[in-house]
Amino acid sequence: MALGIAAGSVVRIRSSLSAIDAITEADPSLRRGVVSMAFGYGTHSPETDDVRRHGSSPNRLVPVDVVFDPYTGQPRMSSLPVAVEFAVTGRNKA
Repeated sequence: MALGIAAGSVVRIRSSLSAIDAITEADPSLRRGVVSMAFGYGTHSPETDDVRRHGSSPNRLVPVDVVFDPYTGQPRMSSLPVAVEFAVTGRNKA
């Protein structure tokens, strides 16, 4: 991976709203610099996070009151700028 992060490592993904931990996996079909995550996994509370057991909730990265469709109210859930860094959780693979 471009940042020197091994597959299966825990990273922190940070947006302007919040940050979540996630487990990495390379996908050669994605363009360099792109992060792709499925919605509908993980917990909604950082206090109960167990990323290896429950997954990650990218919902917590999306500011619902900043960029949204004026007709449906659905927030922008793609092309969201994020930063990826090593997580400081001690749960990374050796």
